[in-house]
Amino acid sequence: HSDARVRSVVALGERYHVDQQQANHVKDTAQRLLEQAGDALDMPADTAVLFLRWAGHLHEIGLDIAHADYHLHGAYVAANADLPGFPAGEQQLLSFLIANQCKRVGEQSSGLRQLAHRDDARLLAVILRLAVLLNRNRSSAELPEIGFEVEGRTLTLTFPDDWLLANPLTEADLDREQDYLSVWAYRLSIRRC
Repeated sequence: HSDARVRSVVALGERYHVDQQQANHVKDTAQRLLEQAGDALDMPADTAVLFLRWAGHLHEIGLDIAHADYHLHGAYVAANADLPGFPAGEQQLLSFLIANQCKRVGEQSSGLRQLAHRDDARLLAVILRLAVLLNRNRSSAELPEIGFEVEGRTLTLTFPDDWLLANPLTEADLDREQDYLSVWAYRLSIRRC
């Protein structure tokens, strides 16, 4: 028995020419971060993994429309496409995650107010954002072991010191991310080991 939602996500990805390799990197990174988040979510872990993987698979669908604000185009498509198997609330969550994968975070036009698990949706969006950011260079090289801890509204990423030195643009993006996440009252801490 296959999940109709999986078929819907795959079909939408094919329609909008998803870069499968990049999508896989983002999905895998997001899942590794989520596994380290512990019990920070109220929703079941298997549900959280599914949504992160689906959003990771579809995070670039807006690029087929335009490069500028591709995340918003992708969110619009995800919110309004015919996605068999997805109840309206689940489709809104998927759209919210895609909309908030980069740049400034927001909630006004994303339907978050109607979602049952608002705090979980925000944390899943943060994890997706970090996975997208960490894979910004579109490299096929493996990421190093990255630690991720969630304690309330404090998030801590731990990197090997030499990796951050070798990736100064990613480090600059992480610094900017600290400001972006403060809108949702998250404090992002970067640690080197």
